[in-house]
Amino acid sequence: MRLGKLIKYSGIGIAAAARSALTGRRAREYLVTSLLDQPGLPAKVAQIIAMRSSMDTTPRPAARMTMEEVRQRIEADAPALAREIDRISEDARVASLSQVHEAKLKSGEHVAIKVQFPGLADEIARQVDDFVDLAARSPARAYGFTRESWGQFLKEKLLEEINYRAEARYQDEFRAKVRAPWLVVPRVFEAYSSTGVLTQSFEPSTSPEELRGLRDVIGHKHIRDAAKMMPEIMAEMLARAIFQANLIHCDLNPGNYGFRIDAESGSTSLVLYDFGAMLRLNDDQVKIIARMIARACGEIDDDWMALLGNAGFDTVKLEPLSGRLHQLMPALLEPFRARGKFDPASWHPGRITDEIAGSDKWWLRTAGPPWFLYLMRTVQGWHHGLKLIGEPVDSRRIFEGFMAPALASSMPARRHENTGPQTPATSDSWNSRHLRVRVQEGAVTLVDLEMPAIAVGNLADLVPGDVAVRIEAQGLDLRKMATELTAARAPRGVVFEATLGARHYRVWLD
Repeated sequence: MRLGKLIKYSGIGIAAAARSALTGRRAREYLVTSLLDQPGLPAKVAQIIAMRSSMDTTPRPAARMTMEEVRQRIEADAPALAREIDRISEDARVASLSQVHEAKLKSGEHVAIKVQFPGLADEIARQVDDFVDLAARSPARAYGFTRESWGQFLKEKLLEEINYRAEARYQDEFRAKVRAPWLVVPRVFEAYSSTGVLTQSFEPSTSPEELRGLRDVIGHKHIRDAAKMMPEIMAEMLARAIFQANLIHCDLNPGNYGFRIDAESGSTSLVLYDFGAMLRLNDDQVKIIARMIARACGEIDDDWMALLGNAGFDTVKLEPLSGRLHQLMPALLEPFRARGKFDPASWHPGRITDEIAGSDKWWLRTAGPPWFLYLMRTVQGWHHGLKLIGEPVDSRRIFEGFMAPALASSMPARRHENTGPQTPATSDSWNSRHLRVRVQEGAVTLVDLEMPAIAVGNLADLVPGDVAVRIEAQGLDLRKMATELTAARAPRGVVFEATLGARHYRVWLD
């Protein structure tokens, strides 16, 4: 399939989007966050690396397939389903990598059919390589982002996400392991599914936003009671997923779940959809999550650096944050530590991280193992759902019950002792702490970047290629400058200034 056609469906032209983001006016937000408003795969990859859930932004939707294209996909990938369809709705819910149609089978079964955009599996591996290569040359490189740390993981997760047979297995496993009477997971029709088409029972539900609106407008007793139950159910679902099933849903955006209220009994059920993005936890990871929550609650006194090291974090990269982890980590785990009713509207993890860590927050992101960033993305999606519901919840009480066995069987983390070399970003022998880049066009600031002084060693890679060529044409040797500044321990002052056309470039150390 030609790449142009592929971009039509999923916006998977990562290389082009990345280059545009790296040189464009939003470069100050770094490469990965600049990709969040791209359609399809670029936004999905960016959400993962930036530890942001898919509801933090509203990415432009990918173009939808025509009904003729949908029928052709079904006939090619799931011929048994094509023969069994009685009627299929032309309305579709369009996601980043697929679209879903309601249908009726000849047997009378009411189903939802998820059809994958064509050509994804053939292009993902190459396109993710392009993205990671570019990200490794972006400002994120200054914080230790490397293609080795993310490339293979992203490819494996994204290829798994578009394998609907794998999704069906996760779906069945989650239903079996998260044993709760209030949980509804659609039933998969295996005979009518394939790697690119997933057929499952149609399970209607009402979104938390709609239920909140009904509660506020008509105030029906069942709806009021359900609104109070929904946060409890959401908290218990996450606790059961982590500590009972060791399998968590990593894409908790409002389109992937809803609620049902029984008009007679008033009982409330959670309907969960889309099991493509899942994270399987091993026993050690479950234990470390339990210890982190217990440490945030003040129930144990483990050293935060040691806990994060046990979780797989690169503790050398965390050194710039070593004196702030005791503030940062409890704040990031606030939903699980607040005694009594936690108000989801009061928790702002992005703001907290900025206030405590500043630009050093990127050390936390690049030091963390991919599984932990997936976990935090899940927590943020879960938190967004709680905000939509608008009711407080005692999640600490709920989690304490489920995590007790993991906490009892886990070993305490040993106190961290840094015996390795100190990172240049925190070494007292360096003369500056930050490398700053500013690009202005008249009175308008187009780019305003702040990164550790260590980044000066990558100066030539941080300047976009076309700009670097024009700067060096003015007699500035960027690689030589980087070598000399590194050898001199990054002395404070202007590294270079250059005017190219209407734009003025200024790079300095402070």
